[in-house]
Amino acid sequence: MELLRGWTIFRHRWPIVLACLVVAVVWATIYCASADRQYTASTELFLRAPDVKTSAGAYQGDLFSRQRAQTYVKMFDSDDLAQMVIDKLGLTVTPQQLVSHVSASTVKNTVLMVVSVTDSNAQHAANIANGYGAVLGTFVARLENVANNPDIPPLVQVVARANPANAEASGSPIWMVFFAAGALALLAATGVIWVLAKLSASCPKPERSALMATSAKHSRIPRNSNRRHCDSASMSSLCCSEYPESKPKSHPSSPLWPAMAEMEALS
Repeated sequence: MELLRGWTIFRHRWPIVLACLVVAVVWATIYCASADRQYTASTELFLRAPDVKTSAGAYQGDLFSRQRAQTYVKMFDSDDLAQMVIDKLGLTVTPQQLVSHVSASTVKNTVLMVVSVTDSNAQHAANIANGYGAVLGTFVARLENVANNPDIPPLVQVVARANPANAEASGSPIWMVFFAAGALALLAATGVIWVLAKLSASCPKPERSALMATSAKHSRIPRNSNRRHCDSASMSSLCCSEYPESKPKSHPSSPLWPAMAEMEALS
């Protein structure tokens, strides 16, 4: 029963629902088009431990690499490293501007490091992250004075390159924005329909008001007035039929008076 009543209301009020949905879609489209969305792309790097031949040396080398990773994280604030990336990619930004979009962190209990770059374009963010991964090894080798030693393998290796398809977008997903807008539109339409129903119930229609006024007018007439009139007419008729002499005589001023007088004279 409630479903049938709801469907009946929807059939009469569907323009309100449609209008609310249209407004919601337009708002969601404008919001998604004007929102300043940022994408974060990440490159994963591996820090190689020094070459050792014993298990104790391997443990010390691994511990040294972990400690060194903490130092390498601080290097991403360097303008010199940022300038190397700018030169490699041909960017038109300053080192300070580039550094403000870059962050680095270590993976706990490992010798892995993650370089993250945030940009309004996912492809640009991935390119910059991969550029840092490409030049970091050279930058570290210069600092440790092993850049010209061909016997030492690279100290930094890229494990996973940044992919624009996997870049994380800031803010809510587009489908969630449209879903929320649609839900709010249905809620608003329900509220408007409820208010209109209340107003319609409190304000009767003109036809209904006229009918109620007519009924009230007729109700003021005494119920037994017609009965009294009928009873008087019936009694007068009865008396005239049983007693002809009691019939009402016409007044001399009546147009029928001469004819009636002549008939009485003949009788």
